[in-house]
Amino acid sequence: MTESLPFLRRVSIRNYKSIAACDVELGKFTVIVGRNGSGKSNFLDALRFVAEGLQSSLDFAIKSRGGVDDVFSRSSEDLSDVGIDLELSLPDNRCAEYELTLARMPGARFRIRSESLRFQSSVGNTVGYETEDGNLVEVKLANAASSENLPKPAFDRLYLVTMAGLPEFRSVYDALSKMCFYNLSSEQMRLPHAVDSSPVLRRDGSNLASVAGRLFDESPELKRRLLEYLAAVVPEVVDVRRSSLDGFDYLAFQMLGVDPPWLRSNGVSDGTLRVLGNLIASMQFVGYGNLLSLIAIEEPETALHPAASTALMEALREASLQTQIVITSHSPDLLDALDPEFDTLLVAQIREGRTAIGDVDSVGASAIRDHLFSAGELLRMDQLSPRISVFSGANATTSADPRP
Repeated sequence: MTESLPFLRRVSIRNYKSIAACDVELGKFTVIVGRNGSGKSNFLDALRFVAEGLQSSLDFAIKSRGGVDDVFSRSSEDLSDVGIDLELSLPDNRCAEYELTLARMPGARFRIRSESLRFQSSVGNTVGYETEDGNLVEVKLANAASSENLPKPAFDRLYLVTMAGLPEFRSVYDALSKMCFYNLSSEQMRLPHAVDSSPVLRRDGSNLASVAGRLFDESPELKRRLLEYLAAVVPEVVDVRRSSLDGFDYLAFQMLGVDPPWLRSNGVSDGTLRVLGNLIASMQFVGYGNLLSLIAIEEPETALHPAASTALMEALREASLQTQIVITSHSPDLLDALDPEFDTLLVAQIREGRTAIGDVDSVGASAIRDHLFSAGELLRMDQLSPRISVFSGANATTSADPRP
């Protein structure tokens, strides 16, 4: 059997929030590291922006981020277009290329300057479309059908939503719109919540009990693996179950050394809840086929004891064998558990409000490859830098001397 490729193979971002330049390849399990405020979260948010633009509308995606001024580049070049280009693998490993460019307009408005999609159809020919300034400039369909009846592109709506009505384009739409992004809140995961039939964990984890209960009921083997990882982090935890009362779900934890042995979620630590949330977020696809194409988690090490980093990384790495996992982190302890043979490491760095994200520069990569230092040790010494630099001029360049 041919090993599946990561869903997102390459991501290029220009002038999105703080990100001045980013053109990176992703692996099945990718870790983006950088200081607080370096722009790591903006990378994930650019991908979430595309997913939300497909699920609802670009107007909603922009307004939910505070408006045009908070989406377009915050640098002095504030009139530059936003660009998000993606290379992705479909379930059968066919490659697709999706490109989106947004222009800022007067009065805090925006428009789609261009949008394009190209990929190989199931019968082998290239299909796709390209829009520019509200015009459909090219369209190729698998059955060579006429494109005369296709509607005119809108300035504020992604044309992929329209094209998803055609069978050959649906798989691309589904894959891009079913990326999931997590910034878990222990406060929200702790509270009872109305019974939720959704198979997908919410972004803040607020329906954790319902999703965990569904997974536990449908896959006892998955529950066993989750409990093994949870016990490696929190040895006092023996079991976890979903309980319900008056139409509300909550989690109960069986703990060693306490009386009574079962505690509601409001009686366990933030770290325990966050570890369980991270495990559920990364493994929730079980039993649902290709429901989720990518799972991204922000700072999964929050509230986690450093000694538990290895177990968490092993769990995320295992999950990445089934679906692509991307995390952000600024934890040297988590990077100490990085496997350079399997994991992909990217570095975010910011200066004068402009973020660059790229592979580890040649100095750091050589140190890791030759086992002189681990990635965590380099981070502790503040010696992890991206290969690409934006600090010498207006445009991103690759520096022969990667140290700023």
